Amino acid sequence: MQFFCQLALSFFCLFSLSAASKGIPSQDVILLEEGHVHKGDYFIAGSSVEISGVIEGDAYVASGQAIIDGVIKGDLLIVCGSAEIPGEVLGNIRILGGQVTLSGKVGGSITLVAGNAQLSPSNVIQGSAIVVSANADVLGSIHGNTKLLSSNLQFASHVDGDVTAYVGEMRVSSKGYIGGALNYRSTQPAIIDRGAEIKGPIDYHPSFYQSFVDWPWLKGLIIGSKILALLMNFIFTLVFGWILIRLFPSKLSRTVQVLDHQPLHCLSTGLVVLVAIPLLCLILLITVLGAPFALALIALNILGFYTAKIFVVMWIASKGLHKYHIKRGKLATLALGLIAYYLITVIPFIGTFVSLLAMLCGMGAIVLAQREQHLFLPPSR
Repeated sequence: MQFFCQLALSFFCLFSLSAASKGIPSQDVILLEEGHVHKGDYFIAGSSVEISGVIEGDAYVASGQAIIDGVIKGDLLIVCGSAEIPGEVLGNIRILGGQVTLSGKVGGSITLVAGNAQLSPSNVIQGSAIVVSANADVLGSIHGNTKLLSSNLQFASHVDGDVTAYVGEMRVSSKGYIGGALNYRSTQPAIIDRGAEIKGPIDYHPSFYQSFVDWPWLKGLIIGSKILALLMNFIFTLVFGWILIRLFPSKLSRTVQVLDHQPLHCLSTGLVVLVAIPLLCLILLITVLGAPFALALIALNILGFYTAKIFVVMWIASKGLHKYHIKRGKLATLALGLIAYYLITVIPFIGTFVSLLAMLCGMGAIVLAQREQHLFLPPSR
């Protein structure tokens, strides 16, 4: 909690500097030359800022690009697009930037928030460090405690205190040294090279997301929801099949016969329908008058593809029972066939292929059967 409070306070200071920079005199290029001494606090804003002299106070900088290679005897607060700081800051550093490279000496602590951050091997921080960055290379020396928040962290630093990290991936190189404990939360265990030295205990905690995903109850819920979805799909298909058996028995029989006599023809016709109907709907949608017909055709197409497997399941189940001389009613035959069908569809890859094949063959059979009779229309009295 202390880490986030410190970070929030730093954000407040940096954004206050950004807002205040609107009132600071601004030029394109600002240069405080080497040998020049500025007494008191230094406020500056510009597209490019270079401080090579000495500032006997705090420095407040807002710029697109900043180079600090002089000496600042107070604190440095900087908001920038990119910053290089090979100079010396006797106080604290607070940075909000895009690309930040810190290679000089810092007498106090640092808080660094950046898209990409690099603490070079020559960097020495006498106090503590807080680094928040998408990609962070921490290579320098830090005498206090260090807190890191990064998606990708490369650590080869010499830290006398404890290191606390919230990371996606972390690697501690052979040059890494931690005088205290390493406490980190990550999506996976850190890579710690041989030769890295960590004096205190190493505590790894899975990230909240990883812990959430690994919770047994969540896995059980996911599996249960899949089973429930499969059961509901089975029930809906069985009910729809029962409606076909009760209201359109002759149409159902005719379509099954077409499948039995011309299975390959049904498959090829189903492929044609799969391609042709979306194109036809697209053409109709372009025209204002054809839009209602396109929407009706889309609805019928969805209904047709959903029910197409019923005919294929009925056909295969009937042939299987007939082969073993087992007599069952149409509804029982359909139920047994659907049980086998849905058990197969849960098999990876094979299930997808079987369900696609059943849909295409069934849709092709519907179209071929409709050439002789109008499917789904009750017989005229």
